Amino acid sequence: MNDSTRGRGAFIFMTVLTAIMLVNGVYTYLFVDADAVYKTAVREVGPIELGAWVGITLNLVFLFWNAILIKGLARTLIAFVLTVFTAWLAEGLGVHYGYVFGHYHYTELLGYQIWAVPIIVCLAWEPILYAAYCITDFIVPSEMRKSSSFSHRVLSYLVMAVIGGIATTAWDLMMDPFAVNRGWWVWEQGGPYMQYIANGVPISNFFGWWKVAFVCHLIYRLVLETGPRPRRSLYLNVYGPMMLYLNLLLGALSSTLIFLKRPDIAMVGIMCMGTLFLLGFVKIFLLKRGVDHSPGDAWLMESSKSDV
Repeated sequence: MNDSTRGRGAFIFMTVLTAIMLVNGVYTYLFVDADAVYKTAVREVGPIELGAWVGITLNLVFLFWNAILIKGLARTLIAFVLTVFTAWLAEGLGVHYGYVFGHYHYTELLGYQIWAVPIIVCLAWEPILYAAYCITDFIVPSEMRKSSSFSHRVLSYLVMAVIGGIATTAWDLMMDPFAVNRGWWVWEQGGPYMQYIANGVPISNFFGWWKVAFVCHLIYRLVLETGPRPRRSLYLNVYGPMMLYLNLLLGALSSTLIFLKRPDIAMVGIMCMGTLFLLGFVKIFLLKRGVDHSPGDAWLMESSKSDV
């Protein structure tokens, strides 16, 4: 079911949040003593941790608002619970046994923990997973019909989960060096990635991120792409999720440039997440111009015409 205005409110909400983040970043850079706020040596809960909690909570508000409009409350809750549990289990296996990501442990800075994993960490997975899921669907459309064979569906889900996992992991390439330098978690043996920052991050962490994201994207597709036909519009499926992805990109850029002061890490994010965002923007431009599209883009063409 297509409705060109459905999801506009959620998109406006996400746009306002992103604008506030951008203004706050500029203000902090120009007028705030970032080193005093960062307090690297003190390692105490401060404005950065509070900001992380607020940002994640508001992003989750958008996620539920957007996803419920697309697939309804029941499927949204099922997908959310299963993916949060998957992230928590993977993090716990890493903390206690060194599986999935490598050997590390969390400090007390991120608040309440279950099985030595902070709740906020499990919740922080969700916005980037959801944004990457929606952007993958937009950039690489996959036409699925009730008549599609089982093998076609499985292959499509696997391919999309591979791409979605990459789009998700791109965010952690920026955030992990910032987090270990801030003291949110500690890599017990360090690693070669950005090794001049708190002994670096092991490459196994990013393979772990991709593996967990791959499983979560499969869960999204098995839960959200079954049952009734999803509601669709450019605001729901494109504009809103892309704004969420931009919000996460800007948040990571602010952390690395303002507090960590590492433009090299920021460039990694721009090259990875920025490229994906740009691909989405280019596709929107082409759709508005009526350029040839794949069969999976048919509904997008209809929405883009009615949205003019």
